[in-house]
Amino acid sequence: MKHNQAKKMLLLLSLLGITFSFISCSASDEEQTAEEAQISEEEAAESLALAISPKSNGVVQLSIQASLNIEASLDVTYECNQEYTNSYQLDYNGAALSYIAAYNWAWQLNCSDNILLDCALALKGTTEYESQRMNSDGDMTATVGISNLEQSEPNYSLTMDYTLISEQVSRVRMQKSFDSTIKVNGDVSLMKENQKLTGGQVEASFTGLSSTGNTYEYSGVVVFNGDNTATLTMQSGNTYAISW
Repeated sequence: MKHNQAKKMLLLLSLLGITFSFISCSASDEEQTAEEAQISEEEAAESLALAISPKSNGVVQLSIQASLNIEASLDVTYECNQEYTNSYQLDYNGAALSYIAAYNWAWQLNCSDNILLDCALALKGTTEYESQRMNSDGDMTATVGISNLEQSEPNYSLTMDYTLISEQVSRVRMQKSFDSTIKVNGDVSLMKENQKLTGGQVEASFTGLSSTGNTYEYSGVVVFNGDNTATLTMQSGNTYAISW
């Protein structure tokens, strides 16, 4: 009788052992999956850098196109306080990065008593890029205000508010995928002579939704150095160099 009870107890403990082992393994797998799906600051910073760089049709490129729109408007007779539109389709293939973009600009020259004050532009479109480390496919919107339109002023002053909502896939390590919303807003200075960014500062934020449903938020400040480079300083204090 005792022998049978011992056998039953051993069987029960064995079953419990298997059950505990299975639960432990399952929890470990879940923890590993959650860890693999985490969006790191480095990945957020790279996404922000690509949203800035002209190589990936980022904010710098859009600033240049906005200024070219204004120059075209000033070269032709446009009515003040009248909205105009045009569209762009861009296709670039480089060794390290390629992108496709299609979007529409709407703009108008703001005047008072026939005196030109500034220009307001609005953008809406799609953009897709592939880099060595990240792919992105999304929708973008932006508003840009441009002042210092007088011929005596060597630089345009641009105030921008940019949003990119996209699906992203990392091409390194675990090749994780996530949805992201990137916002960039601030002021930059653009040389009229050659459309070169001479300086300025913008705030940049990243909100990512991982494949496990968790949200990750990062933010930082981008300072444009005037030599085709910029420095992204994240809220953590870590810095990342951007060049084009």
